[in-house]
Amino acid sequence: MPNTPRSYTGNALQHAYVKDGHTVIDPYFPDPDLAEAVNLAIFLRRPLLIMGEPGCGKTRLAEAVAYELYGDAYEDHFFQWYIKSSTKAKDGIYQFDHVARLRMTALEGEEELKKEKNLKGKELERYFSEKGYIQKGPLAQAFDASSVETPAILLIDEIDKADIDFPNDLLLELDKNSYYITETNTLTEKSRNAAPIVFITSNNEKELPPAFLRRCLYYYIPFPEEKALLNILKGHFPGHNPHLAAKTLEAFTLVRDRLQQGLSEKKLSTSELIDWFRVIQYRVASQSHPTIDESLDQAITALQNRENKVPLPFYPVLLKNWESLVNLIPNAPVETGS
Repeated sequence: MPNTPRSYTGNALQHAYVKDGHTVIDPYFPDPDLAEAVNLAIFLRRPLLIMGEPGCGKTRLAEAVAYELYGDAYEDHFFQWYIKSSTKAKDGIYQFDHVARLRMTALEGEEELKKEKNLKGKELERYFSEKGYIQKGPLAQAFDASSVETPAILLIDEIDKADIDFPNDLLLELDKNSYYITETNTLTEKSRNAAPIVFITSNNEKELPPAFLRRCLYYYIPFPEEKALLNILKGHFPGHNPHLAAKTLEAFTLVRDRLQQGLSEKKLSTSELIDWFRVIQYRVASQSHPTIDESLDQAITALQNRENKVPLPFYPVLLKNWESLVNLIPNAPVETGS
């Protein structure tokens, strides 16, 4: 493997990463300030806390960094921890199967107990892992795999979904670069330079504790500007029709602006733009909607004139709630209640 770069440029995914004919990673276009924030996190080995609108690319950043650092081998160095409302900090470190241990001890008898008693520390931890009693979580796996030469990349996604104590319960791991297993009394420690590069995303659904925030770097990903959105479409759809892309983007931007003016709390994201253009391109290519250019023009005119009803083609791709439908779409099938 070539020497691992120690900085992130954001240039590795100008086009999708395709393997065996399938897209593995979509294109990713960070702005220079975001790339600089990543490099600060790499240099300081502080977690980078990322916020921004849904669909702005928060979750995909960590994978993009892993791919730029390691290329085709990125999966060996990339670990993901998706947080739920029921997630506890210990879940990211390990789980211990006490029932399996008791069952195995009963089956194997005194010899097994004697073997356990003769093992201490890391030897006991390895033994329990080999037996399947200890199942390490993504945080511990990232620490184990990380080194000065090949730092692991760890994504902790949507940390604000967990309870209020969750971020503070990670302070030992994220600040001291270590984790502890109670059943074996073992502490795994890494030097700061050998610690994983940690990315944490939040949708800002709840306030994060000050003690946790002090240990993080912070970056807010703004919604991309028009030039960046055109680059995103270009990266996702090589050989696309630039005129059609520009017209799609114009209609998308007008719909997004209209919805943000009090019609809906749900903001349109880049993922919805990509899906919408994918449908539009397919319908044009299959000639199943030969007048799509005219349909987009009609929608753009209606939006510019602030008409109450907009003939928006393929609107289910964009509009995801009742308020959006009743305020924009003529004769939209909606449930009005009983």
